[in-house]
Amino acid sequence: MSRYLLAVVLVLAAFAGSAVLKSRWNGPSFLFFVPVIAIAAWRGGRGPTVVATTLSFLLIDWFFIPPARSFEIVGPTAILNSIAFLVLAATIIIAMEALQRARARAETVALRASRLLEVTTALSEATTVEEVTAAVLDKGLALLEASHGVLVRSDGTQTELLGVNGLPELDAETRRRMLAPDTAGPVMDSVRTGRPIWLRSVEEFRRRYPLAFEVLHAVNDPRALVAAPLTHGGETFGAISFIFDGASAFGVVDETFTLLLAQATGTALFRAGSYDLERQRRRDAETLARAREDVLGVVAHDLRNPLSVISGATQLLVEEALTPAARAKLGNTSHRAVKQMNRLIEDLLDAVRLQAGTMSLNLEVVPVIDIVQQSEDTFSPLAETQKINFRVDCAPRPDMVRVDPVRLSQVLGNLIGNALKFTPATGTVTLRVGAHSGRALFEVVDTGPGIDQAYLPYVFQDFWQARKGDGRGVGLGLAIAKALVEAHGGELWVESTRGLGSAFCFTVPLISRESEAPSVS
Repeated sequence: MSRYLLAVVLVLAAFAGSAVLKSRWNGPSFLFFVPVIAIAAWRGGRGPTVVATTLSFLLIDWFFIPPARSFEIVGPTAILNSIAFLVLAATIIIAMEALQRARARAETVALRASRLLEVTTALSEATTVEEVTAAVLDKGLALLEASHGVLVRSDGTQTELLGVNGLPELDAETRRRMLAPDTAGPVMDSVRTGRPIWLRSVEEFRRRYPLAFEVLHAVNDPRALVAAPLTHGGETFGAISFIFDGASAFGVVDETFTLLLAQATGTALFRAGSYDLERQRRRDAETLARAREDVLGVVAHDLRNPLSVISGATQLLVEEALTPAARAKLGNTSHRAVKQMNRLIEDLLDAVRLQAGTMSLNLEVVPVIDIVQQSEDTFSPLAETQKINFRVDCAPRPDMVRVDPVRLSQVLGNLIGNALKFTPATGTVTLRVGAHSGRALFEVVDTGPGIDQAYLPYVFQDFWQARKGDGRGVGLGLAIAKALVEAHGGELWVESTRGLGSAFCFTVPLISRESEAPSVS
């Protein structure tokens, strides 16, 4: 109402001014009405503009166009004046509306430019892929006035869904179908072609990408969609997609801001990926440095004990009064210390080889029974001295395996040796060998104390021991055994219950004697 009232007041003021001008100088009858219509069109809108124009024309016709005080328009001069006023009023109204639209567009562009600056600032400050994803899917939606956003990254063979905003929680199957190449969706199409995809209506989306529309329509009701590629150095490595609830015309401004956002996102995502890779390399280097420190610590600590034993024994051996029995006992003690040192050194060397990737296998086709028999011959006497029942269950017996027999014996020796260490007297350690799914299955089962469930994820880590400093190892054996089994193409795992014992199991590929025996040289 205030705008209509302002229009009327301005018209009346213009009328007063025109009346004074007409009485004194016989000036133009509608000179003051022109700016009134312009002001009404600029400030009041279409309704007040119509009121101001109509009221102005009636006042001009009534008071200034002959015959006075009549709405009749008589004579060519009156007609021309009336037409001139109406044309001028229409021109002013059209010009003001055009200026208002231009101002609205300028304000929209300025607002989007401000939002784009916010997005690019956030992207420039982001140092991780997660931060880049959060910035573009949060502020990017506001920039483009979209309802949903999707960001993906691709290395050419695999596509990773980095983030989704606005869509409901997506299950694994929906995610897979969204990124599947056979779905042929706009996002994957943009990654493949390196070009933006503009879908301005539901009909266009359904027509061009029917399978993708079916997947997306199940979780959302898309009305329009844009997918823009993410590039860096001329290479496309992902895409960003925005979904709109309403149909969109995608004007030049929209397309420009979308492509600018995609370009900034691509640069930030590539940089963040490089940061992540560098951080991972730094973490790997730190892990390697810590591993070397651990090795040095093990060497310094665990080699000291057998060296002390050997040093003490050699000092006593030079005593002339030493009896032959005591001398033999010291010799045996020194020999055991040397074997302990040799085993520790071999474990450390194996750990270094595995870490450096220089461990090699000498593969041979070997009967499984030979490996089992060697383990039984080696550990039966030790189990007997410890009053532990050592059993071998090899029925039905697997046939042949292609393995490095020395390394496989090392794995079995490690597992059986550990079982004998931690199984109390009168307990049982069983070596079971069988076949399962085309693989030879080895199981070392003991009746020892078992392992807490909380410790199971760590038993195969380097230098890990449930009880530190228990003197029964340095925590490398299981890690080496796992690496050796995996190098053979097998798998090593543990099953254990506290108080009921443990079972360390591993598999290696099994082959038939008929297919491989002739190739053995």
